[in-house]
Amino acid sequence: MRLILIFFSSFVIIIAHTQDRLYGFVDLGLGTSAGDLAHRFGNFYGVGFGFEYEHALNYAFRISGSADFGKTVKEDVLRNIRSPQSDIITGDYSISYPNVEMRAYALAFGISKRLKKNNFGIAAGIDLGYLWHKIDITDVNSTLPQLYGPYREGYDHLTAGPFISPDLALKYDKSKFQLVLTFESKFAFTKSQRDFDFSSLSKSDKALRLDIMPKV
Repeated sequence: MRLILIFFSSFVIIIAHTQDRLYGFVDLGLGTSAGDLAHRFGNFYGVGFGFEYEHALNYAFRISGSADFGKTVKEDVLRNIRSPQSDIITGDYSISYPNVEMRAYALAFGISKRLKKNNFGIAAGIDLGYLWHKIDITDVNSTLPQLYGPYREGYDHLTAGPFISPDLALKYDKSKFQLVLTFESKFAFTKSQRDFDFSSLSKSDKALRLDIMPKV
């Protein structure tokens, strides 16, 4: 369930005895990976922020950004630096345990129409934006020369591309704030942004992907 807590800003415009509103919002959400993305990641959680301008005629326009984080990475991108026992040996012959996680970032512009105007309403909308996702690798003790500087980019599978995201929201107005429960799904058309993949010791696959991110 995604709960968006919206604080009204001081920007209130009165036009022909109607009230338009500009406000900022912060949201929290849970999602899962589908389409081609399901082969790489699993479930994730996210945080977002943005601004929305709500017209008195029940149309709303918004710009937003988001960041998603996940613990499940299904591809073993470090397999080529593991020992036969699946350990990763550092320069001083100790065993290293790098953190490998999902990261995804998005920027979007959206429009929505509120279907019912009262304290409780339903809004349908669509967002267009750009998505980046990668495998984030953290060498906690900085003991692996294979992950120094630009070498890390050979393992992160950075992927990006445009997306479209339809959504349906339940909105509840309460004087100075608004509670919103949103159901959405990003459909992103992405490609690898790296030229070489160290995990497969080959050129990166530049084929078009369909990465789907349902989220509430």
